[in-house]
Amino acid sequence: MNAHTSVVCCSLQGKDWRWVEPLLSDVVHFNFVTCPNSLQFRIFNASRFIGSLRAVMLARKTGASVLLTHEPTLAFWCAVLSTLLRMKITLFAHAFNFTTLPGPLKRYIFSLAFRRIDRFAVFSGMERDLYSKAFQVDRSRFDFIHWGVNPPTVNNADTPIIAGEYVSAIGGNSRDYRTFADAARALPDTKFALVARPENLLNIDIPANVEVQTNIPFGQAMNIMAFSKATVIPLDRTDAPCGHVTLVAAMYLGVPVIATHSVGITDYILNEKTGILVEPKSVSSLGNAILLLETNNPLRNSIISNSKAFVEQNCCERSIADHFKKWLGSF
Repeated sequence: MNAHTSVVCCSLQGKDWRWVEPLLSDVVHFNFVTCPNSLQFRIFNASRFIGSLRAVMLARKTGASVLLTHEPTLAFWCAVLSTLLRMKITLFAHAFNFTTLPGPLKRYIFSLAFRRIDRFAVFSGMERDLYSKAFQVDRSRFDFIHWGVNPPTVNNADTPIIAGEYVSAIGGNSRDYRTFADAARALPDTKFALVARPENLLNIDIPANVEVQTNIPFGQAMNIMAFSKATVIPLDRTDAPCGHVTLVAAMYLGVPVIATHSVGITDYILNEKTGILVEPKSVSSLGNAILLLETNNPLRNSIISNSKAFVEQNCCERSIADHFKKWLGSF
């Protein structure tokens, strides 16, 4: 690996976001490009295209060695544009994740572009097989690495937004809040706090013991999670590659996790070791798990201790930086 490899990083994050740059400043020079967020670009769904075009042109201008993307559509456009411009640049599709796979036609179009990408990073082992088959890309080009971030920022960390004891549920991707609502209804003496998107709650009858918040800032959501007795990640299917952000945040905050048994999160949760896994769409299984954590303090404390050790070892930004540095040294 050459000293100070030049990397252009294209993302949907804000202009102040620097990924793992501080941990790699001795070997990598980063240039960051974000997608425009103005109304006209959102209306015409052109934000990702414009951001990708900016990234490709910057990479060409600066002679960058690597063009790195965060999010599959950015990976698609950067692959297409760099091919059209006949650029010889290494493409790395980081944070490569689909909540739901696209339909057959779009999948085929994506596959043509994704063959141009040199490396992919995914956050669960099952996604290596899933995306390899879906897009006809050799499985060996997919690296599994745990979702890696710093501990989450909690707004008003000393003061709970919601008073009293409660169980939380936070997140929007592939969530099964119908089963969650039914489990809460069956436990009228337990208070619940739900943070979700409005579309997650359509046609769901929310019981009186569930306090709902929608579209609140991340730091506020983390406050609600941090002060909860446990947090629930109810997924809508057993192969959903979702929930990693919520799961890792909870582990950092010392909040035990109850999650639907999905191959997308078994790289993080070992049942009754680093969390509790429940049967999909099962009101009784979810309710029993909640009661178990409410009544079994030794188990609860063991899960908190184990999950903190797990997340600090596997899910930190240093792990992401080390993986990227190792990969840079291999090409």
